[in-house]
Amino acid sequence: MNRKVLKNKPLVEAIFEVRWQLQSDEAKPEIKIDPHYKLLIGRLYDKLNRNYPFHEQLPAALIPDEMLEGVVQHRFRKGKDMWPLIQIGPGILTVNDTDGYVWEDFERRIIEAVNALFEIYPDSNNLSVESLMLRYIDAIEFDFEKEDIFKFLREQMKIEISLHPPLFEETPVEALPVGFDWRFSFRCIKPTAAINLRFIRGKKKNGNSDRLIWETIVHSTSDGVPELPSELGGWLTDAHNVTDDWFFKLIEGDLLRRFE
Repeated sequence: MNRKVLKNKPLVEAIFEVRWQLQSDEAKPEIKIDPHYKLLIGRLYDKLNRNYPFHEQLPAALIPDEMLEGVVQHRFRKGKDMWPLIQIGPGILTVNDTDGYVWEDFERRIIEAVNALFEIYPDSNNLSVESLMLRYIDAIEFDFEKEDIFKFLREQMKIEISLHPPLFEETPVEALPVGFDWRFSFRCIKPTAAINLRFIRGKKKNGNSDRLIWETIVHSTSDGVPELPSELGGWLTDAHNVTDDWFFKLIEGDLLRRFE
């Protein structure tokens, strides 16, 4: 598939996430733990050190592991504040990228990270993956106080969202929303997954100006999770084909020209 490379892409962050099943603590069955987690952190650093030598301990690392299922605690980068990066926590590993994102590079890093996880995990035969997720967060400037978000979505992104006009006619309620959060979820057959699409009002990090943020997520669980690590490449190809197709269909027209 031929892919456009946008010079002014609206990407905030691209995220891949793999989660695996934790074990019940014998003394406290309600608590889930990974008995190999502490060892895993050091082994992963040794494995990734050539490409991600800079280690960050996140604030969550100060909280007991058994209280943080699925929360990242450690981050590995090429250098301070540099992207892309890899994160790990009890039962979770992520690969993240931002402005410098190119799919082929991101895909390669994902495969390398997951292969490393299975190579270094002390009991990889019993590493039970629960879910895979490919997530894109995009954003553009939008003045929610002055502009009509419903009109923008209709004219620029081909999305029809409307509320019954009489709700605002001859009432004390203003038609422009002060909060905005719309989300949808659809079944997908290739890959076997849920496709989630979300539009939300937000702000740029460390900034005050409003943004329209939209997320496109492919999320596979249970029977939708392929055999790992051998079938990861196929899942990534299928998941990215969907997100890539949806992204360019949504921005076709004025927005595409703006991002080129």
